[in-house]
Amino acid sequence: MGYIAQALYDMDCDVKLWDIHAYGHSQNDVAQAIKHLDFDLVGVSAFSTQYAYTKWLARELKKHHPGKIILGGALPTFNPSLILERTDIDICVIGEGDTTIKSVVRDIDHLERVRGIYFRKDGEIVANPPQDYIKDLDSIPFPSYDIFPTDVYFKHIGFFGIPARRTINLVTSRGCPYHCNFCSRTFTGVRLRSIDNIIEEIRLLKERFHIDSVFFCDELVLINQKRAYELCDKIRKLGILWGCQGRVNTVDLDLLKYMKSTGCVYVGYGIESGSQKILDSM
Repeated sequence: MGYIAQALYDMDCDVKLWDIHAYGHSQNDVAQAIKHLDFDLVGVSAFSTQYAYTKWLARELKKHHPGKIILGGALPTFNPSLILERTDIDICVIGEGDTTIKSVVRDIDHLERVRGIYFRKDGEIVANPPQDYIKDLDSIPFPSYDIFPTDVYFKHIGFFGIPARRTINLVTSRGCPYHCNFCSRTFTGVRLRSIDNIIEEIRLLKERFHIDSVFFCDELVLINQKRAYELCDKIRKLGILWGCQGRVNTVDLDLLKYMKSTGCVYVGYGIESGSQKILDSM
C-alpha cells in the first residue's frame, strides 16, 4: 500500500490510508466510520484468507458511497471473476499495482484502456490484457511510509519475541523463480532490487523513524548465497537487527552463522506439507 500511495502522490492525488487492523477496530466501528468517509475511489488490499471480510467491507462502502471500489493483492489476482461476480467490488487489479493504479485514476471513465484489471461493464465482466511488470525495481520510488500509523506499529508489534523494537517491513524483490500452483506470485518473473538500493532505504528509515530492526517480508532475500553474503556485509554496518524468509535449499550452516553475526535473529521457512507426494503435486 505504501508503493500505491506514493504512485498516487506522484499524480498529486489526495491520499488517505486507514489500517483497520492496526487499530483493532470491530466491524461495527468500521461500519460507523464508513458513513463519514468522503472519497472518489477507495482501494482495498486483501489476502485470499480475507474474502469474507472483504465482501462485507465492500457491501458497507456501497451503502453510503457511489465511488468505485478497487481491490488489489493476492485475493483478486487469483480469481478476479469470482470476486466481481460475488461482491460489490468494481475493479480487480491483477498482480502489482504501481503502474495500474495510475492508469485507473487517469482513465476511470474509460476502463477498457487500462491494462491489468478486470471490471464490470453493463452487467458483464471485462478482462483487460495484463499489465507489464516493472523490470528495474530500483527505479520505483520508496514507499510512502509517512502515510502509515508507524507509532501504532512500533508500540504494539514486537520483533520475534524481542519487545520494544522499532521495526519496519520492506521488500527486496518481486516475483518468484518457483512455480508453486497455490501461489499468486508464480506468474510474475523474478526481479531483484540492488543491495545498495535496499541499504539506502534502510538508512532513510533509520533517519526518519529511528528504526532499530527490519523484517524483509518477501520470499527471495536468500535466493542465492552471493546476494545473501553481500546483504550481510552491508547491513552489518547499520547496526540493526533483521529477519527474513527463505527456503531450506538455498542456505547452509555457514551462511546462517554469518547472517547471525550481522544481526539476523529470525529466518522463516514455508514448510507447506510433510508429505513428499503433496509437495511434488504443488
